[in-house]
Amino acid sequence: MQDPEAVAVIERIIKELHSGKTAAAVATGLNTDAIPSPRDHWSLRKGRGTGGKTGGEKGETVQRERFAWRHGAIKELLTSERLLGWKTQDNKPVRDSKGAPVMATAEPIPTREEFDAVGALFAERAVDNKHTDRTDTVALLLTAWCAIADTPCLGTRTAVRDDHDCDVRMGPHGLEASYLYGDPAPPLKQAD
Repeated sequence: MQDPEAVAVIERIIKELHSGKTAAAVATGLNTDAIPSPRDHWSLRKGRGTGGKTGGEKGETVQRERFAWRHGAIKELLTSERLLGWKTQDNKPVRDSKGAPVMATAEPIPTREEFDAVGALFAERAVDNKHTDRTDTVALLLTAWCAIADTPCLGTRTAVRDDHDCDVRMGPHGLEASYLYGDPAPPLKQAD
């Protein structure tokens, strides 16, 4: 049996995502409107109060009056097959002997098409932080000139000559270098 309050919140979230809002903006709106987070909603259904203890710094326990919506929770909620009424274990569908998903309810909240459309929204907006468009991986490449090797400094601990390694970084006074071998580091000059 569906929870009408929860269904209304889920439908609101889906509508706002389709209107162009990000999951973070939707979460902010839900928090502003004091809509209970899934954790608080469940507590209220069980007759308990909102909020509770949560971890803080190591060895510390923080007491919260209520738990907030977060963009990650919205994505997890809307991309889980539980929304389709499927039973899950460890966020994976439970399947019967024929491989079909075991249903937990006869009334899924979205249709399969609506569920897939929301998944496509998240896929479109995903940021791939694993791959960048940068071709050089050394941030200071060709920004400083090594006086010992008379070549561009190539970055952190990059061998420039056999007798020393440059360790170049931005310091409080601009580019700084130290050498792991050889003479003390001479001042760097800006590359042309």
